[in-house]
Amino acid sequence: MKINMINFVPNSIKHREVVVKEEGNFIEIKCNKIRPPRPIKIKKKLILDDKFFEIIGLYFGDGINIRNESGERRVGLANSCLKLQKIWIYFLENLGIGKDKLYAQIQIGKNIDLPSHQIFNYWVGKTQIPFQRFCKKINVKEVNTKKFGLLAANFNNGIFRPIFDNLFDFALDLC
Repeated sequence: MKINMINFVPNSIKHREVVVKEEGNFIEIKCNKIRPPRPIKIKKKLILDDKFFEIIGLYFGDGINIRNESGERRVGLANSCLKLQKIWIYFLENLGIGKDKLYAQIQIGKNIDLPSHQIFNYWVGKTQIPFQRFCKKINVKEVNTKKFGLLAANFNNGIFRPIFDNLFDFALDLC
């Protein structure tokens, strides 16, 4: 089953009117007014399948889902499992959001003593997120982590976040 992403676009975001323009298989979404969020182009249709519901479960457990301050403009997944990160990235790509639009941050535990270039090489090589899209500082947590730490793969966009929230809430209602 496919759903139309236009149904999840809010009429306004922070008192700004939202304008949607259809362009083939994509929709371009932007806001009017002074200093609006960056416009976004996403695919018009999304397939509701097992992978979609797996993403909803992943996001519910490991998603960066705070809905205030910087959380108002980003969606992301923080996890040390490469397979789960690839599923998250695949989901975003199915919406038309490329790896070159993501922002990646690495966190490692106090138990990790690998050189930072080796950690970056692992995550860049395995996820194919361009190195330029990584935060250059690796955060060290006061806990132990897996060998290459964990990756937070974020998409920062003040227009996409409310769309994703609406989609997420819709999926939870289906469960």
